[in-house]
Amino acid sequence: MKINNFNFEYGTYIYDKRTNLNLTQKELADGICSITYLSKLENGKIEPSHDTLLLLLERLNCDFQNLLNNNENFIETLEEWYTVITNQENQEIERVRSRVDEMIKNIDSVILVYYYNLLSLRYFLYKVNLNAAEEKIEYLNKHVSKLPEQIYNYLQYFSGVYFCLRSNYNKGLFYLKEAEQLFSKSKVVDLNLYYHLGLAYNLIYNIPMTLIYTNLCLDNLRQEFSGNRRIECYLLLGINYLRLNDFNKAEYYFKLIIKATSKFRDDAILAKAYHNLGNLESKRNNSSKAISYFTKSLELKDKKNESYINTLIYLAKEYSKLEEKKSAIDYLEVAYSIVKKNLLPKTQTYRVLILKYKILEDDEKLLNLIEIEARKYFSERNDKINLCDCYITAAELYSKRQMYKKSTLYYKLAYETSLLSTTK
Repeated sequence: MKINNFNFEYGTYIYDKRTNLNLTQKELADGICSITYLSKLENGKIEPSHDTLLLLLERLNCDFQNLLNNNENFIETLEEWYTVITNQENQEIERVRSRVDEMIKNIDSVILVYYYNLLSLRYFLYKVNLNAAEEKIEYLNKHVSKLPEQIYNYLQYFSGVYFCLRSNYNKGLFYLKEAEQLFSKSKVVDLNLYYHLGLAYNLIYNIPMTLIYTNLCLDNLRQEFSGNRRIECYLLLGINYLRLNDFNKAEYYFKLIIKATSKFRDDAILAKAYHNLGNLESKRNNSSKAISYFTKSLELKDKKNESYINTLIYLAKEYSKLEEKKSAIDYLEVAYSIVKKNLLPKTQTYRVLILKYKILEDDEKLLNLIEIEARKYFSERNDKINLCDCYITAAELYSKRQMYKKSTLYYKLAYETSLLSTTK
């Protein structure tokens, strides 16, 4: 992001300095300009001439060049901060943040304070500190009528990212699409917006829109290199080609990630590539290869993370396919203990228990869990993927009991839910 069309609010600055020094307008204006001229300047109705500005600042004991340099240096540092955040340069992010936090103490521009809060919002989103991010959004919205066009446009963009992180994907997409229109009107291209649009559509399983925006991001990346963002695009493409059962294309992108990350080790993205390769081999009915990839993924993941549980569940499924029930249950027991120990969301608890009861063929416990707890939980959270799985499982169980009316009802619910999850 390049901060553009920045004009320092000299009128506001002069008013603040004058009142702090307990000077009247007459005392400051004497011999320099009329009181009317100074009043209009302080109220932002006119821009001062260069000579008049220098004389007023001199009487206020302010150095014009120092003021100019402070603002220019601060703008450059804010732009650098945005760049290192989007490039995910963790050490640089914190280093530049320390500089920005120190520099803001000497900044007198209200507009630059707004920019500081905007970039702080982006920082908190990167750190997934959603409470701090929400405070910044509230602050900026409180001053929305005073925000320059660029800050307003990016506020819509970052608000979209915020709501997606809150799992409110519809609201997130509303803001991201709004930002896209505003950027287009301003003739601004930010490849990161394309990436986040692709990511948001990926999260609601809209494959065509994911592919469109991810490729738009990649097209811009060919001119502007950004290693991490490129790899994240490869991951989105791989995942969605896998959903389309285009295994060769999916495999191409996942292996491209492994090759690309050999130059700079990134365990988090490597773990995702291996996990998805495991999923790919599972769909090819190659369980031994799938287990190998899932195991590699586990080795790179943080045990306290939900994605670790996800891979354990996938491993259990593969061992179940091979009719190695003990190994499957062992992985699920590990997953369950980690979920309880780290107080992870109930989503993971239900996924683990549902699969466990399926493998053990404990139909009574399985049906009770779905009917009494899991179905309601996933429905309240608009989690259509897990809700659809619950409906299909319940339908199969009722069919097994020859309760065909109930079975048909659940198959219908599963069908309707699957349509909703793929046509948003």
